[in-house]
Amino acid sequence: MTPDIPIIERRRQSSLERLLLGSVADYVTRHANQPLLIMPPREE
Repeated sequence: MTPDIPIIERRRQSSLERLLLGSVADYVTRHANQPLLIMPPREE
């Protein structure tokens, strides 16, 4: 059986936004107790 792996997509943020607001993906990465797959933002 294959384990479930949460997938998170990063969104585009400026350096200032990331500094002031942080990132959900960063938060989840620091607090997760299992492997994660973090995808880059989709090209539109």
